[in-house]
Amino acid sequence: MKIGKLAAQLFHTVPVHKEHTEDGSALRILTIDAQTADVDLHPGTGDDVTAILSGAVSESVQDDVHLDVLWEHENSLSIRVHTDAKRVIGFNSLHLAVTVPDKLYESVRVHIVTGDLETRDLRAQTLDFHVTTGDVSVETCLADVCLVRTTTGDVNLGGVTRDLQAETVTGDLTIGSDCQTLHARVVTGDVTARLKRAPENTAVSCVTGDASVHLAAEPEAMTVSLATVTGSVRAETATLGASAGKRRWSAAVGKGGPQMTIHCTTGDIEFTTDGL
Repeated sequence: MKIGKLAAQLFHTVPVHKEHTEDGSALRILTIDAQTADVDLHPGTGDDVTAILSGAVSESVQDDVHLDVLWEHENSLSIRVHTDAKRVIGFNSLHLAVTVPDKLYESVRVHIVTGDLETRDLRAQTLDFHVTTGDVSVETCLADVCLVRTTTGDVNLGGVTRDLQAETVTGDLTIGSDCQTLHARVVTGDVTARLKRAPENTAVSCVTGDASVHLAAEPEAMTVSLATVTGSVRAETATLGASAGKRRWSAAVGKGGPQMTIHCTTGDIEFTTDGL
């Protein structure tokens, strides 16, 4: 039996479908706020902004679910999913799909209380994604600054970003971005970064979890500092040297160059590069 039919029987749910389209030719700033909905955001074709809310909710609150699309200014659009219901929703499964014109934005901000965020192919000066409970997936995006924060959820980041800042309290963080500055912090979870080249400045920290960083390009100049309180450090590079089994390891090659610091409280650290 499909989940939708089972939910309808157990929770007396009804389908939800709301759709809104705006001319987005002047759009430069986009804000999306969702209480309990998964969000899928990506460029479409043409100049329209289309928001489609679908899914199912408990029958008792079907009239309290809203999709609001409002212009804050002539170039700033706000999309909001919310419910006016004061009672607890027995079952709530909502999905917001948003397509926007394919162009460079000043800023794109998404805030979700409970739900997953998937976004791809966006171009913006600033990308700001905040999810309280849910996973975040950012694919092939281009931004000057990308900020990603979750309380509980996994984060998967890809694309090209000048300044990338990612933080999750409970969850794993996977990074495949090409960036100049990388700041990544996890309280409970692992950090895995596979980078084309070393960012100019890298700071990675884990309280409870492992950290793994791999560079596809062997650095000609670089300074690395790795440290764990209760774990081990493994480093394997052609130019910086190698180390295994220690709790602290630092190395430098060339003059100047990128700086990388990785620190774990309880967990192992692995740092590797492709050979020349």
